Amino acid sequence: MNKKILDSVIKSLYVQGYFSEYLPEEFISTDFMKLKNLSLDSTDAKPYIYTMNKNDTSLERRTISIPEIGSYINAVKYFEHSGVLKDILSLSENSKQSLSKVFTKSGKIRTFSNPYRDQTIEADKIDDEDFIGNTITKLRKAMGSTGILKLDIANFYGSFYTHNIACIGKGSEWAEEQYRLNGEEKADQNYTILKKLDFFVGKLNQKRTHGLLIGPLMSFIIAEGLMTTIDDEIIHLLRESVGKDIEFVRFIDDYDVFIKSEEDIPKIILTFTRVLEKYGFVLGDSKTEYIKFPFYIYEDFKEIVKIDEKSLSAKGLLNIYSKLANLELTEKQKGGLYFFASNINHLLSKENYEDAMSLLLSIIKGNVKSIPVACKSIIKICNDYKSNIKVKDVFNNLYNYLLNCIDKQYEWEQVWLIHTLIKLDSDMLAIFLPDIIKEKLSELAIILLLNEFTNSEIENDLLIKNAEKSSWLLRYELYRLNIINDKFLDKYTQDEKLISNFKALKGINCQIYKSTKKESDGLLF
Repeated sequence: MNKKILDSVIKSLYVQGYFSEYLPEEFISTDFMKLKNLSLDSTDAKPYIYTMNKNDTSLERRTISIPEIGSYINAVKYFEHSGVLKDILSLSENSKQSLSKVFTKSGKIRTFSNPYRDQTIEADKIDDEDFIGNTITKLRKAMGSTGILKLDIANFYGSFYTHNIACIGKGSEWAEEQYRLNGEEKADQNYTILKKLDFFVGKLNQKRTHGLLIGPLMSFIIAEGLMTTIDDEIIHLLRESVGKDIEFVRFIDDYDVFIKSEEDIPKIILTFTRVLEKYGFVLGDSKTEYIKFPFYIYEDFKEIVKIDEKSLSAKGLLNIYSKLANLELTEKQKGGLYFFASNINHLLSKENYEDAMSLLLSIIKGNVKSIPVACKSIIKICNDYKSNIKVKDVFNNLYNYLLNCIDKQYEWEQVWLIHTLIKLDSDMLAIFLPDIIKEKLSELAIILLLNEFTNSEIENDLLIKNAEKSSWLLRYELYRLNIINDKFLDKYTQDEKLISNFKALKGINCQIYKSTKKESDGLLF
């Protein structure tokens, strides 16, 4: 294992790995590096959770979790110093089946919010592009296949049994044997180390044994370690049950199995089912699908988004949008609208910037995963064309959508919309603060506002009232900012360890949000 990569992953666990990558970059835990030598307690505090849409065609929401800081830091410290992290990274690096390795070929930590993160209009062709690279790998492995069998684990993170952490590397039979030996105090040291990691991971989620928290980078790394171990077991059992080697690849919990004889499919599904059931996982029947040749069809978004005189006209921009939107609509290839929204600034001209703004506002409301890049592009357009564009109309459009998201309690969308409105016109948003800060506003949104506006602009009495029933997250931020005091904590927080952590964190002014308002003041006006 390359020490430089290992150190990079460790730093990411502290600095970027705490908050989900789906939040604005101001939510960052750079101060957590200060906690390496600070003594904190692992508590039983419930993780703070917020939701975002799973996809653009479903009303189902994905739950993202933020664990209590003390419990998280202790888990990371153990993850690092026990050697488990290094072992899992080695497993992931050497896997021939995984397309979701913890780090990419160039040593970057894998991200999931943008599958095209390295594929921009101006970027040179590189081998590290996740989507393109993985598609090419699958095409090569599919050589001679008549079809692809797609298998998916149902509710993967939710059904993850944390005691299976002890299986990482050597499998369930080994872990069961070590469990028996552990009663006689004869267990292998590796088993003891993994069982202790199980304890720390359980503390992140109130000692629950079912479910890995979605959001923290640590959860993905642990999941990848177990799934890589399961892959090896599936390979051996397929060889026994089918009588030959069966090629497959995996991206987290999604499998592509390369079929050369359709008669093998029932045995293959049965084999996957048997192995996964040993670890508490089941295949999602609704996502099991067999696709006959041609099974991988790929459109190069860069070829669609070519910059020339035609593309810079209003008609040209709409044509590019239509092609990418059609790929999204027909589900031939996801990510087209994300790519469009993130690269639209390269296509702007005096002829099309108003049309570009209209398309971005539509994308925000209709293509949920594109909200972050669409919001960033809107800010840039307003800045570049501030003398011509009606920023007030854009502000009002987003503000009205914000009110709708507050009413529906769409926490993630609230954060991004408020984040964008601040950069468009913070003075205007300050006027509306009394209308925004109410019970349905998410705690993350309140934390954002607390750090971007002064105490005189926000009604503290309402915040204190919110704190009486808030999670530990908002309560800590109000305590750090001296809006609530020790007496309040003693009255409304029963966990003495949590109070102790709050005091230690406040003592070093540990921030969970870094304001960029000073940098962006006067951006537009």
